Amino acid sequence: IYAMSMIDDVAARSTKDSYHAVPAAGEPFHAATTMAGLEEPAAGKRNVVIIVVEALGRPTSRVEKALFDADWNRPGWRTRYDVSQGSVPYYGSTTNAEIRELCGVWGLYMNFDFAKSDCLPGRYRKAGYKTTAMHSFTGEFFDRTHWYPKLHFDRIEFASDLIKDGARPCGGMFPGACDKDVPALIAR
Repeated sequence: IYAMSMIDDVAARSTKDSYHAVPAAGEPFHAATTMAGLEEPAAGKRNVVIIVVEALGRPTSRVEKALFDADWNRPGWRTRYDVSQGSVPYYGSTTNAEIRELCGVWGLYMNFDFAKSDCLPGRYRKAGYKTTAMHSFTGEFFDRTHWYPKLHFDRIEFASDLIKDGARPCGGMFPGACDKDVPALIAR
């Protein structure tokens, strides 16, 4: 165990200070939902899907970039969807990204003041949209069963709900509903 920890230390030394839970003071705010113009609901009501993917970085190798671009720039999609992409600075865990994208601020869910927030699900709900959150893992992880309702979603589904609705169970370190089955549930 000691030898493996030493190998890990050497292998990760170049990225030692890359993880920061919060940005430095004065760091400009960036969110994909803002850059895509989703901060206010469209008057003509349309379907909007926001997907926050944990640990999806921009590809760096030529082969990975080509695969990524081909996947997101499908000609068939362009006739039906507005697809945009970009990058934003990364701070903290996936929950930080959820607060950033859904509430438009840097924040940690543990001490975020949901009562004074103006998050997208609540804004879209007030505009007449039906808002649903889907997460392929258990709601107890990162206490989502407690704070997701404070975002004002109409409906919240975690792994057990998604599996009951037809997603297959997937194993691994974080067993839950198979992510690749969730788009079909969104479509339904």
